[in-house]
Amino acid sequence: MGVRTEQNLCFEASDTKRVFIDPRFTHLKTLTKGNSMASIYREKQDPCWKIYFKTDGRRHAIRLNKKTPKTEVERVRGHIDYLERAVSTGTEVPVGTLDWLNKIDDKFFDKLTDKGLVEERDDWRLLDWMDWFIDESPARARVKESTTVTWQQARRHAGEYFTDNPLLRDLTIQDAMDFRDHLEHVKGLSIATARKRCSVLKQMIEQAVRAEKSDRNPFKAVKTACPRSETKDYVTPEMAHRISENLPNAEWRLVFALARYGGLRVPSEPSTLTWDGVDWENNRLTFRSPKTERYQGMETRTIPLFDSIKEPLLDVYEKAEPGEEQVLPWLYSKPSPTNRYPLLRAIKKAGYQPWPKLWSTLRACADHDMRLHVPGHLADRWTGHSARIAHQHYQTELEQRQYEMAIKALGCITQRKKGSVDENAMVELGYNGV
Repeated sequence: MGVRTEQNLCFEASDTKRVFIDPRFTHLKTLTKGNSMASIYREKQDPCWKIYFKTDGRRHAIRLNKKTPKTEVERVRGHIDYLERAVSTGTEVPVGTLDWLNKIDDKFFDKLTDKGLVEERDDWRLLDWMDWFIDESPARARVKESTTVTWQQARRHAGEYFTDNPLLRDLTIQDAMDFRDHLEHVKGLSIATARKRCSVLKQMIEQAVRAEKSDRNPFKAVKTACPRSETKDYVTPEMAHRISENLPNAEWRLVFALARYGGLRVPSEPSTLTWDGVDWENNRLTFRSPKTERYQGMETRTIPLFDSIKEPLLDVYEKAEPGEEQVLPWLYSKPSPTNRYPLLRAIKKAGYQPWPKLWSTLRACADHDMRLHVPGHLADRWTGHSARIAHQHYQTELEQRQYEMAIKALGCITQRKKGSVDENAMVELGYNGV
């Protein structure tokens, strides 16, 4: 779209541009492209570049320095053209133009704002946005206190690294990757913990994108999925018995048994256990699962009341105060980090070397035993997670005895046609019905 001219207006045309030359006003040149709405002018008396466009039925102009290369002027005109079309027709602004808007300085952005092409910048800085997200966002009311603690830990690490508190729109993918490397190699966090911290920032910035406070999320390019667990430790029943004997009291022996044999998540699940959830007659134990209660049908979980759990549970029952509803009332208010110390001391007294992730490893051992001896759907129901999750996070190293059992049972499968099958070995490994 060119400028309005007199009838005697002449022009030279090419495939990419039109140069209009008015015989009466040879000092004025107009460069336009195709069906563009914005136009470029340059006068000899005032050699600065001018980009003309319309908003709200009025014609406006933005000046660019006379030394600006024509290719750069054309690029700016193209972005202004997209903005003008978006204002007049309601079309979406291309991603390239959004990136350009994020990169231009505040002075030039204010010019676009004054002319009605864009709204005023609602510039949020990273740490300020994280503080708002943790303290005031609607998501705060939907999460548990432990999740808020995780958010605060990520905020602390972000504050230590991003000391200049950058604008959300200035964050780059390289910044996100450097932050992850800083957590792993400078702070010494494990890969899983570093990824968790990055996933929190990814979640918060994604909310900023939805709220149109930022146009992109650089943390999407950073791996935040929890890596596959490399757990190799397996606490045998013999080890568990010796460790249990060195725990300070019946309550701690019960917590240990619930984790090692019942696969409960410590401390969240044992702390919800009530005496109403103990079915002595049918040997069932029902408790609330805070981690999975948001999913339909997974608010509670029921497991068999194994003998290894029943014995310490009876000891606690005999010492319980009349009218007490909670089985382990003290565990609910006990800070989570302190739960490891009694177990750590018991492991050392029993003559064993402490393993990483003390309570999680016990849950992994329970998961391993269940999947070895019962059908998969029952193991899923009792542990509260699927076989895929078990394979990713709870896999443990098989003992040599278990390797021998597997070889023996699998060898029997090939001999089934001959009738020489060791049914006991197959049942013990969960191969019954093969």
